[in-house]
This record gives sequence, C-alpha cells and structure tokens, in this order.
Amino acid sequence: MNLPISAPSSGLAGLAVLLLGLSPGVAHPDAAAGERKAQLCLLCHKPNNPAAYVPTLEGQPRQYLYNQITAYREKRRPGDIMQTNVGWLTETDIRDIADFFASRQPVRASLILDPAKMALGRVKADELRCGECHRADFTGLEAVPRLAGLDPRYGTAQIIEFTAGKRPHPMLNAMRQLPAEHAEALAQFFAGLE
Repeated sequence: MNLPISAPSSGLAGLAVLLLGLSPGVAHPDAAAGERKAQLCLLCHKPNNPAAYVPTLEGQPRQYLYNQITAYREKRRPGDIMQTNVGWLTETDIRDIADFFASRQPVRASLILDPAKMALGRVKADELRCGECHRADFTGLEAVPRLAGLDPRYGTAQIIEFTAGKRPHPMLNAMRQLPAEHAEALAQFFAGLE
C-alpha cells in the first residue's frame, strides 16, 4: 500500500490510520457470546429457584456484574461455589457475561410479600438513605447494584452479612445497628419494587 507523502501532515495522518487498522484494538463486550457463556450461571441464578438464595442477574448494571464476578474469580469475595464456577473465566468472558445480563430486562421473583414489612422497609431505606447510591428507584447504576425486584431471601441474607461486617458496604456503621427483622423488612421493600 502506497501512502501519499506529498504533505507531511497527510503522511502522518495516513500512517496513524494504517497503524490503527493493524492494531488489535480493544475488545468490546458481546452480549450474544455472553448468553452462551452464561448458561452455567442460569442453573442457579433464575427467578423462584426454591433451593437458592441467589439473585437474578438480569438488569443489573454491567460494571457491578463485572466487579462481582471478578471479585469471586480473584477470591476477594467469599463463596466456594461461585469461586469455582468463575475461576476459569477470562477477562473477555466476564465482560461478555456482564454485558449479556445487563442487556436483559430485570426479572422479579414472584414470592408473596408482607405489606407491613414492606412499609417498615421503606422507612428503613429512607433512614439509611439507600436511594442516594442505589438511585431513587433502586435500579442501581454503574458499580452500584440494582435492589428493585431482588429476591427477598437473597436480599435478607446479604443485608445480614453487611450488618455483621462480613461484606463491605459504604454505610457499614449505619448498617451494623440494623436488627435482623429490619433487614428482612428492607429486603421485602426492595423485592416489591419494579
């Protein structure tokens, strides 16, 4: 390929275009590939799984999913099953899987919720200012997870882990003073949201 070199600026521009065309570039997440790669995830991460206190992943923010899968893979987040299941994933696999789940519509559990607990949960969410980070509609953003529609069994277990200091949370001091029944109320409130 002959590049015109009559003008120094066009020659440099042409060379830059040529080099960019030859470079491998940055791989972009591929939701279609992620769907194929996520089949193992979907064995447990599905709505109304009677045996699992696990979240559905559809509609979670892409960066949040990427961060959590990476934390399991690097054993920074405890969970033997998850560490085993994601330990073999490449960086591209993780990005593709995160892209797939983030591109999907959220799926809610269809469990029966207690209106009194949901009302108490709303009060606690306001007191803890959960909406400041998780958004006012609790749909999450970037590295902050979606709470709206979260399975209340999983939500309760995770909130209790935060209150016990087993998982880090930016509002850890406020969370530590939360009684277990309030953890369940918060989870019920989040579960009832769209």
